[in-house]
Order: sequence, then structure tokens, then C-alpha cells
Amino acid sequence: GLPPRGSPDFDQALIARIAMDYAGRGWNALVTVDDAFVRVVAVPAHGMDPKTYVLGLLRERYLEDALPLLEVLHGMLDDADIAYNYGICLSELGRVEDALAPLERCIAIDAAYTNAHVGLGVACARLGRNDPAKRVKTPSAIIAFIAAMSSAKRRSSS
Repeated sequence: GLPPRGSPDFDQALIARIAMDYAGRGWNALVTVDDAFVRVVAVPAHGMDPKTYVLGLLRERYLEDALPLLEVLHGMLDDADIAYNYGICLSELGRVEDALAPLERCIAIDAAYTNAHVGLGVACARLGRNDPAKRVKTPSAIIAFIAAMSSAKRRSSS
């Protein structure tokens, strides 16, 4: 059995049990436990890792297919690429308000992640909020933000 829930060893024992169960089936499992969820991402032992898989889905524009995996990975990992792509995916699917938190998390993980600054600025502009553009701090992010906003204005005026 497992140690009692809430005990110091419970989370690690649960993670080990789930990971070993998947390993016995020939799968690699990434498992996290918190107060609300047990998250598991499992792939065949000889398959590609989940991050590579989801980024491939995004490259091919399978946004709806990528979204659930991005959501799980975002809840499991402190990974700037995952946070950024989750935010952009939400925005592209019309969930602009929901995109703000992952983009802000990406910046918190990696303040130099230029595309996240641009994505956050564009999302805020789409929502009619101008103040977060101040968060765009690096020169390359400022140039990219201005270019993205100019492009968005050209599209909306045509």
C-alpha cells in the first residue's frame, strides 16, 4: 500500500507506483502530484518525448489536438517553451484572455523570451489593454512587437 495521503512520502510513493506500472507496459511516464491533480503523460519507451510531439502538432497547425497535451504539460513543467506555446495556442483558438497567464508564466520563467513579450503585447492589444506593452523590455522584443502591431493594424483595415 501507499503511505497515508498528506504524509511526506505519499507523493513520491504514488509517482513511483504509477511510473512503474507504465514501465511494466513498456511506456515512459512523467507523473506529477499536487493537492488537486495527479497528472500523467505517458509515451512508448521507444517513442518521442511529449514536448517534441506537441511542438510537432503545433508546427502542423493541429491546434485543437495540441491543446490538451499543452495544458497537461503546462501544469507539470516549468518550461518556457511549453508556457509560450500554450498561451499562443489559446490565443489562436480565440481564447485570448486565457492566453495571458501562460504567456506571463513564460516570461517569469525566462524574462529574455522575446516572443512571449510580443505574444503578451499582441494579446493585450487584442483585448484593448495597452498597459502590458510596457512589459516589452528588450530591444528585439520592442521591434518585433511594433512589427506585429503594424501587421495587425494592416489586416484589420483591409
